[in-house]
Amino acid sequence: MPDPAAGRGQRRPAHGVRLAPGRAGQCRHLDNVVAWNFATHNPGGCGVIVAGHSTAGVFGNVVAHNLLTFNGTLRKALGAGVVVATEVPHETVADNTVIGNTIYGNGIAGVTIHGHQPGLHMAGNESLDNNIGRNNTIGLFPPPGTTRTSGPRASWSGVPRTSPR
Repeated sequence: MPDPAAGRGQRRPAHGVRLAPGRAGQCRHLDNVVAWNFATHNPGGCGVIVAGHSTAGVFGNVVAHNLLTFNGTLRKALGAGVVVATEVPHETVADNTVIGNTIYGNGIAGVTIHGHQPGLHMAGNESLDNNIGRNNTIGLFPPPGTTRTSGPRASWSGVPRTSPR
């Protein structure tokens, strides 16, 4: 297992902590631990990003016991406390765990899990035992039947996988 990113702080960079492979096949991001950090007041990005930007795969990562506050608060650069996402067709972003974090004041939901392309593999991502306060401070995407602020959010805006004819 790679060394954890532990006990580090980020204040006002573009993003806090980022686990995201670059070009296709460049690397696989798996079994990383991001723990005991803080990412706060990053107005143009997220606190922690676990994202697929190639087809290399992002899976088995743990985001635990971090303080993730006031990130992604610009309308032109929305961000969550933690985002688990991909926009690459047929990418795998799966079996990642977000646990025991304190998350509040972020521009969109505290924990956002989403994909928006066909054929994505996003099974097994979990948000467990987080202390999630008021988020979605921008007021976009409120869950149905709730106020404009939110905690966790999972969404799918892609074309569902279908079997061949």
